[in-house]
Amino acid sequence: MIDTILPGFAALDLGATKLFAATAETPVKVFGTFTCELRALCAWLEQHQVRAVAMEATGVYWIPVHDLLQAQGFKVTLFSRRACAQSARA
Repeated sequence: MIDTILPGFAALDLGATKLFAATAETPVKVFGTFTCELRALCAWLEQHQVRAVAMEATGVYWIPVHDLLQAQGFKVTLFSRRACAQSARA
């Protein structure tokens, strides 16, 4: 879980049919996962002057989102809840 979002950054939680996005200045906004909705996400991020995105996903849902965001010039970091939990136990 991400507790603090710095200005210029966004946090995304990805699922099969929805993704949740937030910035330091905005409440959580829900987007769908079709291409047109992912493009709307990119426009929304640009509107809020986001440069970098942290994403959390447990499945393969992150791949099209990651690729589109990176192609649009965002710096993208992917986090896996499972990997984080395993690291915490080590």
